[in-house]
Amino acid sequence: MNKYLPLIGLLLLVACNNGETDSLSSDTPISERLPHADYNVPNDLQDLETDSEDIVTVRVNSNERIGYEDEEQAYVSTLTNVEILEVHAGSNYNEGDETIVSEPYYVDFNGEYQQLEGYVPMEEGREYLLFLRYGDDEELDNGIVSLDFGKYSVGGGEVIEESVTTLRTVQELDGVDFMKDDSTHVELYSEIKDEALEKYSPE
Repeated sequence: MNKYLPLIGLLLLVACNNGETDSLSSDTPISERLPHADYNVPNDLQDLETDSEDIVTVRVNSNERIGYEDEEQAYVSTLTNVEILEVHAGSNYNEGDETIVSEPYYVDFNGEYQQLEGYVPMEEGREYLLFLRYGDDEELDNGIVSLDFGKYSVGGGEVIEESVTTLRTVQELDGVDFMKDDSTHVELYSEIKDEALEKYSPE
């Protein structure tokens, strides 16, 4: 798969009734649906570096807006506020800056956690190595390159060969970095994670 999916600002038109929120409750149920997307699965760390405009270590502050569905449309991206702790590549940020990162998940009209390709959300207070790029519109927020393949928790987290849809609530995702029922993707993520964290370890 060679296409980069511009997830930021992506809208789905639906009939629904949920409103906007800035927090994801730990008891939010996980949807049994697993939407798929055409996105670039990297072959290695070099692919991620090539596709990225910025490579940074961040601390997650909070969600500014959880993606949601309302009566007219669905905002399938969650907007997450992060603090830049270290800049490894790129010229858009300095240490101490805050920015918004777009994550591909939302709460659907059933009040359930919904994501693309089993995406696992970043957790408040944790530190992550992120590979970022902008959307097609310069006013849109940062997107994580290659979905989960572009984020790695600095403190370490579980990599699980199982579908996110097998879990009941968002709380069960605590401490999880990556979760897919594809052994090839699980192995690839683990290999890139080890190499990336070694190369971009805090100075």
